[in-house]
Amino acid sequence: MTRPPFFATNFALMRHAKDVGYTEETTIIPEKSQEVIIRVMADLAFHIRGMGMKRVEVVHSPLKRAELTARYSANLLLSHEGLETSVSPISWLNCRIGIKDYLIEALLPSDPETFVLLIGHQPDIAEYLGYDEHEEMRLTNCSICSANFHIRG
Repeated sequence: MTRPPFFATNFALMRHAKDVGYTEETTIIPEKSQEVIIRVMADLAFHIRGMGMKRVEVVHSPLKRAELTARYSANLLLSHEGLETSVSPISWLNCRIGIKDYLIEALLPSDPETFVLLIGHQPDIAEYLGYDEHEEMRLTNCSICSANFHIRG
């Protein structure tokens, strides 16, 4: 990896669930992706709670596959005692602008008990991390990368 480490420890990047041709009418992600997200969110909750965080702001691309991933993930995080969640879209996670430090920094709360999970797309996440094409292969659907941990989807 050529990129320096994350500039903060209170956020992570997650790749959306597998794209299966979502439409605006789609209301649920595939069962296989649900199984992966259940595991990934349990791991994420463990890390977040270990950092003393109590809230998770789930911010997602406006694309349907990211929105559904965000809503499902937030609901799972709520099932972990002591965690609160919120979900909101943000336009720059849509594969057109790219993920930039200054955009993330503007989202990060001053509250030390809040963690931000950004759900976006390839190749934006790999480019932000500075991954080459071999490292990019590790960013499977639902993978999460942060300053302190990597959870494979």
